[in-house]
Amino acid sequence: MARRSTTPTLSKREQLIAKLDQSRLQINRDASQLGDILNVSRKLEASFHAYRYWWIGGGVLAGLLVAKNLLSPFRSSSASDHEEKPPSDRKGTLFGLLGIAGKQIIRLSKPVLRKAVEKEFEQWFANISKARQEDLDK
Repeated sequence: MARRSTTPTLSKREQLIAKLDQSRLQINRDASQLGDILNVSRKLEASFHAYRYWWIGGGVLAGLLVAKNLLSPFRSSSASDHEEKPPSDRKGTLFGLLGIAGKQIIRLSKPVLRKAVEKEFEQWFANISKARQEDLDK
């Protein structure tokens, strides 16, 4: 006796429920992808890990440019502004601003910098261990 293979036909309600489930899954996938696209902190962290020396160099260069601009005297064309602040006042203001900004930058970048330093240390230690092992094998 040969059995007839019959595919179960779904009712209209079951078809709609299946389509709804597929739509929910697609919406969840799209929302997850959108969340990954919009996650700026993860992108910045990945960028820092990929181009860490460029980030550090750019930060140093930006700091030097800001310091140069704050140290240069402000030039004005009016006659009443010919009185300049003493250099010590400008330097005190500059160092105060740089101190506040530097403290915040260091506080915010500590986790990323810690990971970078740990990774570099692990690579350095692995290279030393590998070199010692090669010396022992000879």
